Amino acid sequence: MPAFHHLRLAHGQIVASALLCGLIHVTRTLLVRDIHPVVLTALVFGIATLFLTTLVRPSWTKMTTFLRRYPWQVPLLSSVSMGGTLSFTIALGHLGASVATVLERLVPLAVLMLSALFLKERLSRRAIPWIVLALMASWSMSVPSWEKGGAAFDSIGILAIVGAVFSWGATITLGRFLLKTSDLPINEFTILRYGVTVVLLMPLLIFVPPENLTFTLSPLKWVLLIGVATFVLGAATNLYYRGLRHVDAPTASFLEMPTPLVAVLIGHFFLGEPFGPVRVISMVLLLLAVYQIVRVGTAPKSPPIPTEEV
Repeated sequence: MPAFHHLRLAHGQIVASALLCGLIHVTRTLLVRDIHPVVLTALVFGIATLFLTTLVRPSWTKMTTFLRRYPWQVPLLSSVSMGGTLSFTIALGHLGASVATVLERLVPLAVLMLSALFLKERLSRRAIPWIVLALMASWSMSVPSWEKGGAAFDSIGILAIVGAVFSWGATITLGRFLLKTSDLPINEFTILRYGVTVVLLMPLLIFVPPENLTFTLSPLKWVLLIGVATFVLGAATNLYYRGLRHVDAPTASFLEMPTPLVAVLIGHFFLGEPFGPVRVISMVLLLLAVYQIVRVGTAPKSPPIPTEEV
């Protein structure tokens, strides 16, 4: 019973993280119009690192030991994650929130391949019809924007999305490996990953045009930036990693698919992006498909991994 309880809790944690990520994506869409993508990414991760460090007061000894144990895996994890974030931020500026977040949902396909190769984790064959339905529903959610917004076929945006898909697929797979093979508390794991990301971002700022290093934001956008970089991003990442310790990588990647629902709704009500019956039906089918993927389960099942008390 405890194992079942933790497994269901883990599913809920990842879905909650996905919904929070929808808020993050829309906020980035608003901010990327005023801030260069590299500068925006550095600000978000820098603020998040300082906030979580002050809030959590992590064990530097545990983080140092973990970094020594995985001297190249941790920088690699931060690098591919950073690359995905930068690529997605660029895509948001070219495609818009709803189209970019829907296309980004192709990440599970990359995770399916990578996790099968490196983690030996696979979804049950019974889940294949629901996987197809989930992808079709995600795709159809983007159709209204693609029909009414020519920018949706922007080549830079499409290339950026491809980069984000493969980068985040590698992030999930490598993150699952590190969480499976260590007992580092989730808070410390998050802070370490964010901190390494900030360090890796610093050299990239040299290539940003000087005029883009300065920016002016309204008070509301400053509130959005700080809010997303602290409470929203911190909670989303923390919940996701807690769930990923108990849920295999392929299932976890499909549990993230509700993200576009939040982005599409916010995009419609606050950004004036199109919304119609096709999207409503697609949302219902997407939720049904994700539920069935979880219900079918995985083969073989990965045992729960002990974590710290919370």
